[in-house]
Amino acid sequence: MNIKSHNPFLKKQISRLISELFINSADSHLTEIVVDRLLWTATEDSDEYERVKYLGQPYWSKNAIIQYRAQNNGRKTKNFKDLRHEHLVPRNLIKKYIYALADKTTENIYKILDKYSHAVVVTKAEDLSLKNIGLNEKMPESFYENGDILARYAETVKWSTNSGQLFIKCLIFLFRR
Repeated sequence: MNIKSHNPFLKKQISRLISELFINSADSHLTEIVVDRLLWTATEDSDEYERVKYLGQPYWSKNAIIQYRAQNNGRKTKNFKDLRHEHLVPRNLIKKYIYALADKTTENIYKILDKYSHAVVVTKAEDLSLKNIGLNEKMPESFYENGDILARYAETVKWSTNSGQLFIKCLIFLFRR
């Protein structure tokens, strides 16, 4: 499944910065720290450089939407208790793909970020379900077979009594006003 990026401009800027680190042979320890932080930023910020760790994210689990609305009584408030900003593909895997590139150009790094660097808002319980089946820092085999970046969450559904945990695109226009 291809997911559209909500912040392509920002991801292009991040790709350029990461590429520059490698082109200029920056210190490997500092490069590691900067790349890790930039991968967080790639999912937490909008093209307008606004923080959209929760509100503004286009992908939410059904349970996260229900919980957010219940906690906030349908108003645009900022109670995110027991919600998690989760990366669809773990950052360590995205970093591995970037480091494995033979040619670390802005374009090649952007292709990786555009394809894999997306977030979803989930409940604390859904996040814990990933950890319980060993998928908090890795992808299931089905990801490598079919390339579906939602594969980790499809795996949790199999282990869950709640079948409605697959992610839906949630365009919450009310929250963006």
